[in-house]
Amino acid sequence: MTPDELKRKLKEIGVSQKEFAERTGVSRESVSNWATGKYEVPKWVNEIIELMRIEKKFNKIKELILDELKK
Repeated sequence: MTPDELKRKLKEIGVSQKEFAERTGVSRESVSNWATGKYEVPKWVNEIIELMRIEKKFNKIKELILDELKK
């Protein structure tokens, strides 16, 4: 994954570099270094981003179901 792809994918799922670092247990500096191209983006990052994307979709579905149950 390129630095630009990392930034684009994080933006698509609405996750900041800071939040990504906090949720994955890596330093903000590491994420910043990947995003600027100082260091190569580890392969596991793409998998975690995909899981976060799935989580976001799941949460939207959950909200819709809960809203329907309230009616």
